[in-house]
Amino acid sequence: MSENKIFIFGHRGASGTYNENTIKSFKAAAQVGAGIETDVRLTKDDVLVCFHDPGFKLHSKWYVVKNLNWSQLKAMEFKDSRNIPTINDLFELCTSQFPEIKLSIDIGNTKAGIRLIDMANNYNFLSQIIITDMFPKRLRRLRKYNDSVELVHTMDIRLTKINSQNTNFSELKKLGIQTINIKSNRFIELNFKQVVEHQFDCFVWGINSMIRMKKILKLNHKNKKIKAIYTDYPKKMINLLEKQQ
Repeated sequence: MSENKIFIFGHRGASGTYNENTIKSFKAAAQVGAGIETDVRLTKDDVLVCFHDPGFKLHSKWYVVKNLNWSQLKAMEFKDSRNIPTINDLFELCTSQFPEIKLSIDIGNTKAGIRLIDMANNYNFLSQIIITDMFPKRLRRLRKYNDSVELVHTMDIRLTKINSQNTNFSELKKLGIQTINIKSNRFIELNFKQVVEHQFDCFVWGINSMIRMKKILKLNHKNKKIKAIYTDYPKKMINLLEKQQ
């Protein structure tokens, strides 16, 4: 990830165009030069799958991912006909077709994070993944487990403003965390400045409209810009970025 160039992650792949968290969506994001953001959860039999929600409703029945074996989850027939990939599927795609790609991965819990680290190591891909999470306690456990994986703290979405009263910046630094990921909201400029003032890089998610895209690219505080952007439309975001450079 370049020091001066804003990096683009396809949120759950190119999820504004294709079914989120599917190989087709991941591939579409990678093909336009974006990184891939996804979410991982463990099934009952400890298979790491790319799936955002802890549970889902299908045919008037509620299912929880952690209570299903992988064979059961794989057999589910979703209305959008999606095939749920495992993290192995994603690593196979990346190592075979996009070996230089960067992955940003949200974890469902600490156990999922530890399994992710182990599997990334098995694929010799650990240096190309970022693990993001809202909970410092989880990040602390992951740092204890591995001292080199890149960790990013995602600001709790219940907090509209970030400050030293609700964010322990010093603890994050002790964990070797250099980046804070914030949601685009009406306080985006204020929150971006707070992140920079506390000497962190800043990622922003929720950038999907052209108005927000243009606004985010203009942010600058003490000669620092946004480090990375998460968007459902990576092709549109990259095209805009290239026009402005």
